[in-house]
Amino acid sequence: MSANFASLDHIITSKHYAQQMGCASSLERIMKIREQIHLTKHIILPMQENKYAIDAVYGFIEIGQWIARCECGGCEFVDPDEPVFYCFSCCNRAHAHMLRRVIFPDFATRQWIERLLMLRPVDDVRGQTDLERAGLARALIMVQVDENTVLPLARSWNADETLDDLHTQQDQAIIAWNKSMKDGTAFVDVFVDKDGK
Repeated sequence: MSANFASLDHIITSKHYAQQMGCASSLERIMKIREQIHLTKHIILPMQENKYAIDAVYGFIEIGQWIARCECGGCEFVDPDEPVFYCFSCCNRAHAHMLRRVIFPDFATRQWIERLLMLRPVDDVRGQTDLERAGLARALIMVQVDENTVLPLARSWNADETLDDLHTQQDQAIIAWNKSMKDGTAFVDVFVDKDGK
């Protein structure tokens, strides 16, 4: 039996979802979704189209996809090349329905973060498109964080994590994973502690 544990070679952004919808940009995708909601639900979602609120949101990566979260709890896909955010859960209500900018790490840091996350093995065979495969991906390494907590080493990153944090979380775990694959001692679900043991 063979398996392809790394068929995705990039982090998904709102630009990928825009392309799937036939849109040229993330903002065009937002406008198209607003239009579809208007046509299907007869609801006009308020938006100040050419104005940006002072308060920005932070981009983060969850299960291989760039996302930003609104204070209301709503999450939307975002893109570092077009840092625009509109929450479809609340219509940016707390910000007078203005669009919001997204804060991302600088380009070099973002590239390192994405490269490090792509080293994390996942089972991404489910799904018909890269977008579906990213969302359905299952981490193949479980890391014991403390005595009572075991977490999947998913392709996820929080805005408050540094590159050093990522290395600490994954380096020894990935070494152990690669060794187990080479030795043929494990195929999926390698469990290691934070020190790779």
